[in-house]
Amino acid sequence: MLFWLIDCEGDVWPGDEHPTIRSRQGHDVNSVLYAVADLGFGAVLIAPNRPAVAVRFNPSRLGGASTAAIFRLLYELRPTEILVAYGADHAKTETLYGVRAAVGRIEDLVQTSSPIMPPSLKTHRWPLENIRREHTVRVQSLLNAWSSNGELLTPELQDNLRAGGLLSGAVIVKRLRGSERLTIDYWDRERNLLGARWMSRAVGQDVQDQPFRELGKKLADSYRKVADDNSPTLEHSIAVIPQSGSSVTVRRSERLCVPWRDATRNDIILSINLPWQIAHLRW
Repeated sequence: MLFWLIDCEGDVWPGDEHPTIRSRQGHDVNSVLYAVADLGFGAVLIAPNRPAVAVRFNPSRLGGASTAAIFRLLYELRPTEILVAYGADHAKTETLYGVRAAVGRIEDLVQTSSPIMPPSLKTHRWPLENIRREHTVRVQSLLNAWSSNGELLTPELQDNLRAGGLLSGAVIVKRLRGSERLTIDYWDRERNLLGARWMSRAVGQDVQDQPFRELGKKLADSYRKVADDNSPTLEHSIAVIPQSGSSVTVRRSERLCVPWRDATRNDIILSINLPWQIAHLRW
């Protein structure tokens, strides 16, 4: 099947060439669903053996640049039949005839949908000794492992930490020597605020390429600072993360970040959220 992806900047990418949606196993249907539902991309697909195209999008996430690019592509293709699939999981479908009718309907769906509340993350650095009592043993165990192993995180040590329950809610990211790029090496299933689709493909992705890119960029900057300072840090954070529909999750937590190295001297940053308070709200 021939298809195009339209990213948030309105750039049109043939097939599965956009790096954000590539899973470690290559392109699959879930990659397109993730890009459209969670990232706010659009997708235009040519149906086999039919003079028709399918347009997939999430009205709550689709931006102006992406919408305009979809319209331009439709006018170039000039299909007589357009299948419009929309919603968070493409659950709603309509068949329209003629580009003008499709453009009008897509415009109406985007304009009348409730936009997703933008995420936010507020952090404040705390002294390590201010860790909440219920997390003291866990944090001390991690810091002991960090210091006693000379800040070297080996695969064997990582397996031991995971087996001991110390990596619950953890993310491990890597920065290659001489590079500012941060890639995800480990994403624990308890770190689930960004949804199952992201968790299934997080390993191998750049940190900033998560569903909310501004939030990802902010996290990437904080990880780089931890690596550059080469010192464990503790932060109090309040994260507001949009969920499906009109709900949001507000999570108050402490975040421990520990800078490690691997055997080839790449930077490894271990980030663990230590839950404090979680609320699910509708707006």
